[in-house]
Amino acid sequence: MRGKMKVKPRQTASGHKPTISEVLAEYLRAEKSRLAPKTYARYADVIGLFTHSLNGYAASSLRQFERARFDKHFDAEGEQHREFCDIFGPEHILENVGEFLNYFMVRKVIVGTDTLRASGSVMKKLAKWLVEQVSLLKTPKIPASVAFLVPEPYPNRHAHASVRPRFAALVPGS
Repeated sequence: MRGKMKVKPRQTASGHKPTISEVLAEYLRAEKSRLAPKTYARYADVIGLFTHSLNGYAASSLRQFERARFDKHFDAEGEQHREFCDIFGPEHILENVGEFLNYFMVRKVIVGTDTLRASGSVMKKLAKWLVEQVSLLKTPKIPASVAFLVPEPYPNRHAHASVRPRFAALVPGS
């Protein structure tokens, strides 16, 4: 079994949600024990590139209230300055994998074909690991511990309903 994410009950009770940086570091720690050193180095490189991609491009996909939060921390001076991966939680990981693989890795990074090929495998395994963490943490003792993976609701609750009339055939239950 792969390593479990170390979520302490007091973190959940106090409202601490792990950041993307913390989750990606935990993923690499979990993978290090099962991978050969050369393979682990490639995983670390891909996760480093993914972090760079998130810090550089993911803010453009934020909703208005999230963007204000990002701007406040990103524009701060000195010790108060934060990057995207240090502000937001893992609910933003999977929604940015497509841009990372289809845009960033192809157009912004000069890497060999082996690293380019490995990036897809690493992202697939990261997604699988995140799903495993949710299922491992869904216990009667700590039901709130999986809340860090659930995206925040849309502020006007119209996102899904506004799609229904225009694309009724594509929306289940229409």
